[in-house]
Amino acid sequence: MRKNPLIIIGLCLIIVKFVAYYFNSNGALQEANARMHKKQYDEKTLDLLDQAMMSNPQDARVYGNLAEFYIATNKLDTALGEINQGLALISARGDIRLALLGLRSITYTEKSNYDLALKDANEIIAMKPDEGGTYLTRAAVYEKLQQYDQAMSDLDKAVQLNPKKADFITARGALESEQGFTEKSLADFNQALVLAPNNVMTFISRGEVYFGMNDYAHAIQDFDRAEQLASQKPNLFYTRGLAKLYSGSTTAAIDDLKKAVSLDPPNGSLADYHVLWLHIANLHVGQDDHVEFDNNTAKFTDGKWPVPVMTFYQGKFSVEELYQKALTGDAKAQHDQTCEANFYAGEFYLSKNMKPEAIKSFQTANSTCPVAFTEHAAARAELKNLGL
Repeated sequence: MRKNPLIIIGLCLIIVKFVAYYFNSNGALQEANARMHKKQYDEKTLDLLDQAMMSNPQDARVYGNLAEFYIATNKLDTALGEINQGLALISARGDIRLALLGLRSITYTEKSNYDLALKDANEIIAMKPDEGGTYLTRAAVYEKLQQYDQAMSDLDKAVQLNPKKADFITARGALESEQGFTEKSLADFNQALVLAPNNVMTFISRGEVYFGMNDYAHAIQDFDRAEQLASQKPNLFYTRGLAKLYSGSTTAAIDDLKKAVSLDPPNGSLADYHVLWLHIANLHVGQDDHVEFDNNTAKFTDGKWPVPVMTFYQGKFSVEELYQKALTGDAKAQHDQTCEANFYAGEFYLSKNMKPEAIKSFQTANSTCPVAFTEHAAARAELKNLGL
């Protein structure tokens, strides 16, 4: 599974409007924002935000900062409450209202409430039709709806309005990658790096494309560069770990995957996949990691996918039951989860030296998983390793 990069970049752009504020605010809010910038979404940060709220209960921007915290920790309903309180405090159609609407659109998108997400995104564009970043928010909604032509049209508009904005070009490259337009996406990432040679998000995004192409050397090179730029993003270590795994550097892969697990809190957007892949890397070397895996898995209590995959690897139900667990949610969710179930079943069979069953599972994953999914590229790599 891959996190929607348009949402990530859109959220970063919107947060800028709030981050600029804390330099001129009270000490608690300034310290809280500094901690969030370091991905420290913990109780201390929340206490600081609560202190800022007590000091500035009528300042809508404080609610925006709280919403950022709750979005990052995947508490979307709480984030919506903070956003709506902030919006109730302001009537002017200025930057703060735009930022709050952007946060709400992103939150609705994450909750799959696309009608309301589009309503907010359209209002943002109406407020500032000549600002490229406003189109990025709506593109994220269209991407989730798989309305790729509309999403690309919005991204083209964003780039047209801001042709020197590397983040917008990176977002377009990410969508091109998701659709399988590898050469176009690489061209956009290369252009973005000419404009902003130290853009961490672009290096990570391009590295993910190289991983999807099974070009591990170039993928690792881009992830190394992102790390040199002082990035501590969990997805950097996660995908670099996978590139190292499939290039034969399993010990180094395990180190990277452990770093990803340590950096991403249990309620992080991909934390469950980081734990899952750390276990798979250990399976590759026959390492008994059941204590570590059980401890990591215990952090996930909501039962949502891919938690059933973890439970399956703990030996608590069969492959057939895993496929049944994949049949939850809407039609798209069931398709995506079933494709992933095939891949993870393949890894299970491989660990048991059941090669015919592993090959069949990997072939099914390769033919059914979306090209942007990690499991699609990984299935290809496993089939190659099996001589196919």
